[in-house]
Amino acid sequence: MRKNKDKCSIEECGSAHINRLQRSNSRCTSITYEHKHLELGGGIYADLTGEEYVADFLLPNFYFHLVTTYSILRSVGVPIGKKDYMLHLMPKVKQSAI
Repeated sequence: MRKNKDKCSIEECGSAHINRLQRSNSRCTSITYEHKHLELGGGIYADLTGEEYVADFLLPNFYFHLVTTYSILRSVGVPIGKKDYMLHLMPKVKQSAI
């Protein structure tokens, strides 16, 4: 839980995103069979199947915001890098015998 509404640690931000993904993941099977009417502004819209909505709008939008957040954090001096995104692979990392 965030103590200061203006700032959060990397762990808090990451766990918040993971919680959102887990909640949306549990609904994915029902989403894929639905249709989504997506208002794009200016009187234009897109009618998408659930699969199109997830693959063509939701995931690209999520990754855009993830990368933008990463860039902002780096620009203000937060020591964050690729290793912070790849920690889930640590149990599979091995040392080769050279």
